[in-house]
Amino acid sequence: DAGSSSRAASFLTRRLDLLPPETIEFLSAGAVLGKQFELEMAAELCELTPADAITALNEARQRQLVWIRPDGAHCVYIHDKIRTALLERLPIQKRQRQHDRAARYLLTHSPERFSELAYHFDAAGDAAAALPYAMQAADQARSQYALEVAEQQYRIALRGAQGDAARFN
Repeated sequence: DAGSSSRAASFLTRRLDLLPPETIEFLSAGAVLGKQFELEMAAELCELTPADAITALNEARQRQLVWIRPDGAHCVYIHDKIRTALLERLPIQKRQRQHDRAARYLLTHSPERFSELAYHFDAAGDAAAALPYAMQAADQARSQYALEVAEQQYRIALRGAQGDAARFN
């Protein structure tokens, strides 16, 4: 299995190398957003015009790297290894900038998405900004008995609280 997995990863990486830079940029922004991502949000993260984003998306679809959900607004990677390969290629500073941009996009367009806001601020290295959203997301998850999600959000909140405590010492 390990050999097969490594061959698959190598094959996918070669397929990514054949893509135009705009398509790689678009797919990388989507990878930062998750296994499933919003077309409009990914386009904004990589600063593509809507037309250029559609061109990049069509290229990725033709290469069978992503498919579009029936709503026409969400994309999904055909395989997790594609997303993983894209994330591994992104330098950490660029990945953090993309997470920060994602958080700021959500603040403007969907401020009620507490869990995603907490996740992106935390991944951007801004645990203090993640703190209030993580607390709201954790409380929401706990009330719905989604205890794993609540725990994850409380861990993000703890990092934010520890950062706040360090600033006051």
